[in-house]
Amino acid sequence: MHGQYDELLTILKLNGYPSVRSAYFFTGDYIDRGIYAVEILVTLIAWKCLYPDILFMIRGNHESKQVHKVHGYIYNEL
Repeated sequence: MHGQYDELLTILKLNGYPSVRSAYFFTGDYIDRGIYAVEILVTLIAWKCLYPDILFMIRGNHESKQVHKVHGYIYNEL
């Protein structure tokens, strides 16, 4: 979704909200480019809490430290 909240809403409009009859598997890249990255992540995490056996999420390359370093995001080095 790359931070595009309207894409998440389109997916839900076409396929329905997560439920026992409608499972989802999200494959990462939630937070890149778009301005609604926080909204997408909070929405998906909330649904994951509500439906832990129905909604699945994995981390994409845009949620990795290496990609953020390349694009200039700052991480505290420990």
